[in-house]
Amino acid sequence: MKTRAFVLPFILSIAALFLLSCGGAPPQAPFKVVVEDYPNDAGRSAIVKWEHFAGNGVKAYKVMRGTTPDNMKEISQISVEIPAIRDKYIPPDTTDFVDEFNYYLVLEGEKEPFTAHLVRATPQTEDSLRKIGKKVEKIEMEIKSYNEGVKKTVAAYGNFYKLYLDKVKDTELIPVEGYSLTEEAGMPKVVSNGKTPIVSVAVKKSAEEVRLVRSGERMAEATPDMEDFCKKYGEQIRGLVLEDSVRVLVKSINLEYSDEDSLHPDSTYYYKILSVGVNRKKSETEPVSIKPIDDAPTTLPSLYAFLDTVTNALFLNWKTQDEDIQRYVIYISTASDADHTRGRKLLEVAGSWAYRYPAVVKLDGLGTSLEDSIIYIASLDTSGQVAYTELTTIVPTHFDSMPPLPKEIVAGDLENDNGKKLVLRWEPPTVYLGYRVRDPISEAKKLVPKSVDVSSLDYYLVTDGENREIAQFENPNDVPEGAKKIYWLQTPTLREGNKELVVLYDLYANSARKPGYAMLRLDDGEPVVDEDGDGSYIFTDVPIGKHKLTVDFLDENRRAFENPEAHTEMEIDVTADNPEAPIEYPSIYLEVARTSDLDETNLMMFDRVRLLPGMLREYTDPIDTTKEEFKYAVLAWDPSGGISATPIMGPVKRVPNLYHTGKTTVLIATIIFVLAALIMISSAKKGKHLYIRPIAGINHVDEAIGRATEMGRPILYVLGLSTISDIATLAGLTILSRVAKKAAEYQTRLIVPCYNPIVMTIAKETVRSACVDAGRPDMFKESDIFFVTQSQFAYAAAVNGIMLREKTATNFYMGMFFAESLLLPETGSTAGSIQIAGTDAITQLPFFITTCDYTLIGEEFYAASAYLSQNRIQIGTLKAQDVLKAIIAVLIIIGGVCATAGIWEFVNIFHIQI
Repeated sequence: MKTRAFVLPFILSIAALFLLSCGGAPPQAPFKVVVEDYPNDAGRSAIVKWEHFAGNGVKAYKVMRGTTPDNMKEISQISVEIPAIRDKYIPPDTTDFVDEFNYYLVLEGEKEPFTAHLVRATPQTEDSLRKIGKKVEKIEMEIKSYNEGVKKTVAAYGNFYKLYLDKVKDTELIPVEGYSLTEEAGMPKVVSNGKTPIVSVAVKKSAEEVRLVRSGERMAEATPDMEDFCKKYGEQIRGLVLEDSVRVLVKSINLEYSDEDSLHPDSTYYYKILSVGVNRKKSETEPVSIKPIDDAPTTLPSLYAFLDTVTNALFLNWKTQDEDIQRYVIYISTASDADHTRGRKLLEVAGSWAYRYPAVVKLDGLGTSLEDSIIYIASLDTSGQVAYTELTTIVPTHFDSMPPLPKEIVAGDLENDNGKKLVLRWEPPTVYLGYRVRDPISEAKKLVPKSVDVSSLDYYLVTDGENREIAQFENPNDVPEGAKKIYWLQTPTLREGNKELVVLYDLYANSARKPGYAMLRLDDGEPVVDEDGDGSYIFTDVPIGKHKLTVDFLDENRRAFENPEAHTEMEIDVTADNPEAPIEYPSIYLEVARTSDLDETNLMMFDRVRLLPGMLREYTDPIDTTKEEFKYAVLAWDPSGGISATPIMGPVKRVPNLYHTGKTTVLIATIIFVLAALIMISSAKKGKHLYIRPIAGINHVDEAIGRATEMGRPILYVLGLSTISDIATLAGLTILSRVAKKAAEYQTRLIVPCYNPIVMTIAKETVRSACVDAGRPDMFKESDIFFVTQSQFAYAAAVNGIMLREKTATNFYMGMFFAESLLLPETGSTAGSIQIAGTDAITQLPFFITTCDYTLIGEEFYAASAYLSQNRIQIGTLKAQDVLKAIIAVLIIIGGVCATAGIWEFVNIFHIQI
């Protein structure tokens, strides 16, 4: 009967909570749902678009699709921001009551979303506004809970801002680039790119802006002429609550979903959007339909043909945005072939070669009499539709040289990836170098008045979009509208004397060469290894004059690569004009081509899988098919039209890995630990005494339990605020078993308030088993192990109350703790309890150490079970950990010595590949 009396209220409580969580109105359905066909994609894709209003109670939108309106399935889910968070932080409130400002909201339109207008009432207009609108009681920059405190929510278009206006200066600093300050006849003068850069200029705000700024806090509709001002001085409003408790949402966001490569052309598909609210209720839109069209290929916008008059090689170049081109067919014909019927086929090219990036094709062996010939290309899509280019004449030219191909290129399986990817690597390791010379800049700033300008003409800041220019005008009538007069210039203070040389470098090598660091030397100075590896290094106090900069590319063992490209020298003339030379990269591009058809010999029928910058030395192919073997080729081309190609490589096969060579160090450490554990466990079983250093917190557990027994007061055991999956919770349960067993032996009451219901269930079984093991099953009281709440501070308050009511003699805190780690032991100290804590939460340990009698710190907490149980297997494992720690400590010392001595081979042994 007692069990039934407990279960029925519990079930009713759960049901009530579920009903409450499902209460409230359903969320808004999205507005303006449309579906559009993807162009030139073989009719296989569509885009669904809709409009979402921030704060409408929707936590996710489900995109539904079907071939009939009545049979639709979910194909995707898009989560949205819950709650609707404000765009910028302006403390303290997210809701402002504005009824005293006397604003009215007027809604136009017959259905949602309406068009909203915000009007401030005057004594003369208030009566008329009451007839057409509703008074605004409060505005919301952040909506935390949908429909909370309101009767209903509607959507409307409106761009409204709350202006946080205050007393401000009538000038403002605006950053500028590209201008500097110099002297002329002893007077400061503004020039372009001079010695002392200008950081910002001070301009006076317009009289209208100053008037608006100083007119007080208010709301405003961001009309086109007011939008910049509103963004500068205010924050966008997300919702307005009217006097009739209706919330109007006014911030809309356009969302879309791309349904790619899953449709069939000329079939009708239906879509609808399902809104899922935070209250689990749903609402949906009416279905919208589309019939994807398999568009015919578009005519190539441009085709260029060049004939190298020396090699008689024909070069073609074209590009398209069509996704569904299967192949291109290149024809040569005469100018009279206007209907594209008499051309001779030269070559077929896979469709991937021209998508998004230009296709560059080289044809050899066509002979010399091509001056009167023309070229055209047929584009064939996946359904066989064809589009022809215009007839293109061949332009004679000459390429001095073809772009260089990568050296020693190798294609193979990527190591230690279990046969998922293939990799192409090539040589050589190369350094690309640049530099900047600059004046040393102190942190101090100085203001330069405008009145000392030698010409006595005012400077103006002229703004055109994002571009800012500083200019002077001899005729005041020439000052453009919107230009602002500059009142002073803010510049950095430069130290006179020697310069700073900022070396810019980029290192490129494939991963098999184990690239590492750059070693830099200026003149005959000591070489410096840039350990940061961020691509820049600063030499300070560099005298004016010519200098020699040397950079070497080092591997991970700090040894220089031997190839010439890894050693770079540069002459730098440091002058007062602060010269600079940006890094110059090669202008060529590399194309990686791949095919799974091992019989294919036409390189241009391979798939182009990636276009790479010419400085790279490696490409990892993720392989998006189930095929195992592939052939590869790499092509190099430059913007002028030249192209070179490697021989076809392969076939290359993906190979699963039986062993991960990058984790050999982990394997060795594991073997050492297992051997140490076996030896220690064997020694413990044979009766050998294994010394374990004493830990005060563990040694006093029995004393704390005995104290509670002597005082006749209960023991409180807190398992923390985490879940059963947390290792700290498991360690706390292990110690609980020992404490419960001792408490049962001493016939002392044990109270265990739990934060997590699953932890509570396991804690009950742990205490029950401990009482049985102690021979006192009667000491187990299920009511003393109970669930409190999963609210952090409510739980802390409840536990504090238990301490004070029950006057607990001993408190154990064993588990994961957070901010309550100071509240609990402070209350326990007030109650006069002896307190022992254990946790691995580093941020909470200081609070436990200062307020508890004993604290188990980090690993001591995990080792407590071995200490308390004296189980030989656990003690042997604990000693094995100590052995491994000792080995690690020795290796750290040896590694530090080797790194100092430059013996990096030893240090790099311990690099682990994840």
